[in-house]
Amino acid sequence: MQEVSFIQPARVLSEAQEAGPDWANVSTSEFLQKVSDPNYPCYFGSASIKDKTLSFCFVSDLKGTNPAEDLANVLRAYLEIAVTGPAKQSLVVFVGPPVSPVDIKTDYHRFWRLLSAISKHDTSPWPEAAPQDTADPLWQWCFAGRKWFVLACSPAYRLRRSRNLGPCLTLIFQLSDRVFEGLGGSTPAGKHAKVTIRRRAAVFDTISAHPHSGSENQSSVFKWRQYFLPDDDTQFQEGACPYGRLTGEGT
Repeated sequence: MQEVSFIQPARVLSEAQEAGPDWANVSTSEFLQKVSDPNYPCYFGSASIKDKTLSFCFVSDLKGTNPAEDLANVLRAYLEIAVTGPAKQSLVVFVGPPVSPVDIKTDYHRFWRLLSAISKHDTSPWPEAAPQDTADPLWQWCFAGRKWFVLACSPAYRLRRSRNLGPCLTLIFQLSDRVFEGLGGSTPAGKHAKVTIRRRAAVFDTISAHPHSGSENQSSVFKWRQYFLPDDDTQFQEGACPYGRLTGEGT
């Protein structure tokens, strides 16, 4: 397995850091194996592994733990890494230990509860230029004064195999203004990336691209609907973001 560094709550460990728990190491191994598969749809993932632009973190959501507070600390530490160096960096978070049986709806609600709870530990104001109302088409989740794109993956995915990246609920955090730099939906590079990834996903997954994935020719709106896609073609109503209901920031 490729050696990786785990970011721990409130501190960043050195290259010679201690290993994580067994379930975190297994999750990391499976993640790297799946994303580095030559057939995996998002070729940016394998490039990130090759370029070593991935950071890893594990948090426990067992009774008596506080994964939201831990992740808030991790995100603040990671931000110092993400704002420098290569634009396309990602923080991969394994939420464990694994549970059985797995259920897509359960993980969907776990994800949104956790994301909402992280915000309660945010010590920075919401960015002035970013809408706070989740019913706004341009709303994105923000933390530490920055916009983030969040991708949730679950072992409960059966049809969207590209969203099943190991035995744990797995969250991928990216700074929106950096990771999509030069890849806007209306740019030639952005169009090429979308077309290529969708073509590869049509082979890798056993279901067509979800309507919430947006148009190949323009940037998508209501990005929250992409955070945790359904495992079928079910569509979420535009004003039904769970974050707004859980935090009171929706209309």
